[in-house]
Amino acid sequence: MTIGGHVADDDRTVTFAPFLRWDHDVPLGAMVSRATGLPCGVYNDIDSLLVDASWFGPDVGLEAFAVLTIGIGIGYSLAMRGRPVSYPDKSYGLLGHVLVDPEGPRCTAGHIGCAQCLTDDSLAAQYSQMMGRACTFDDFARDAQAGLP
Repeated sequence: MTIGGHVADDDRTVTFAPFLRWDHDVPLGAMVSRATGLPCGVYNDIDSLLVDASWFGPDVGLEAFAVLTIGIGIGYSLAMRGRPVSYPDKSYGLLGHVLVDPEGPRCTAGHIGCAQCLTDDSLAAQYSQMMGRACTFDDFARDAQAGLP
């Protein structure tokens, strides 16, 4: 199974999953195995997309490539020779806090103008503030496509 978060080297323990508000070790693989009676490995969702692209997708045979996703968060994974590159802070969502606009809005962590401000939830919050009422990302996208200022 895959999850948006950091998974320990044992491929069974989630150490951080911000969208689930998990900031401690969760033995998810063992929990799923116990509930289903089946073996379960747990992997980062973006790394899984990257592996899929290198085995079955447009990146088959490439020496190096990257996968970047923008949605509720910002995900990134780099492949060398068809395998995800590993590094200590991988899958903690740090790419989302890279500065993209020094005069931009604050993200939920308090950073000014980081890439996280481009996510669905952040854009919906910014749009809600501009409109003076609660708006969803779909409201923002619909109004933007309609050319509303």
